[in-house]
Amino acid sequence: LRLRMLGGMRIRLGDRLISRDLSKKAQALFCYLAVTERPQSRDTLAGLLWSDFPQSRARANLRDTLSDLSRVLGQHLQINQSMIAFVDDAHSWEASSWIDTVQFQQGINEVQQSFRNTPSPAILPAELAAKLEEALKLYRGDFLDGFYVRRAALFEEWLSVRREQLHQSAVEALQILTDYYIVHGDYQTAHTHAAHMLRLDPWREEGHRQLIRLLALSGQQSAALKQYETCCQVLMDELSLEPGPDTKTLYEAIRAGELQPGKLEKEARKQSHLPPDETPFIGREEELATLDGLISDPAVRLVNISGPGGVGKTRLALAVARRSMNRYE
Repeated sequence: LRLRMLGGMRIRLGDRLISRDLSKKAQALFCYLAVTERPQSRDTLAGLLWSDFPQSRARANLRDTLSDLSRVLGQHLQINQSMIAFVDDAHSWEASSWIDTVQFQQGINEVQQSFRNTPSPAILPAELAAKLEEALKLYRGDFLDGFYVRRAALFEEWLSVRREQLHQSAVEALQILTDYYIVHGDYQTAHTHAAHMLRLDPWREEGHRQLIRLLALSGQQSAALKQYETCCQVLMDELSLEPGPDTKTLYEAIRAGELQPGKLEKEARKQSHLPPDETPFIGREEELATLDGLISDPAVRLVNISGPGGVGKTRLALAVARRSMNRYE
């Protein structure tokens, strides 16, 4: 079973697209059970999908819908006289399920749990940044985008809340990744994430501020100033607000020429006393990720890199040091 709900509705069983064979109420019922991941009473489900019907009629409609649903997806449902639940039959490979919203939220939650205790994106381990990247690939659009169920006000209310929760998770993940890549000097990737964030949330001032900063750091001062004007226009048109003091301060710094390409890296290198990196460091992604994890672990006090002479131990150590130089005073 593959259940896609980000960007629309797709229910696949093997190679067969079965969502087209189910009524909207049946699809909504199955999705609700899969997303909530806990048993639901018959009364709850009847009220959710037939809230404007008498209780007896609502329960009868639920029975009919469950009957249709069971014929197609019975192996993923547990039904008794009082409760109904989604089940993932882990004993059968054919019956095991993949649900995009569950995978997306698990990836986001794992990283955000770690990030809550992280004072700076500079010390977000590389493997967690990679997890965020993978999770965001699943976010192809809003939750059940374009999906509507008639005469189901409570379901629509739940859908709206869940859609906003997942939307905000995606936006916050993009903001974390934008900060992460800014700190590590990868402005092109940071720009991609900042632009994506603004497509999802055009009124997010933090997103505009990140993009303005990125454009300036990339040497595009005129584009940065134009992005500030766009930010002002969007905030005024949609929210009747002016940019906050942080955004205005950033704008003035760019106009005064105080935010120049490479300035942050030069300052960081000066403070850390690292030698200049004359040539690009290429490869060693696995070793870099391992070392990032080790030096981020407070239980690890010493890391030794060993190998034959000339294999690149010093370059590797310096690369890790540059990635980590904003973590420590």
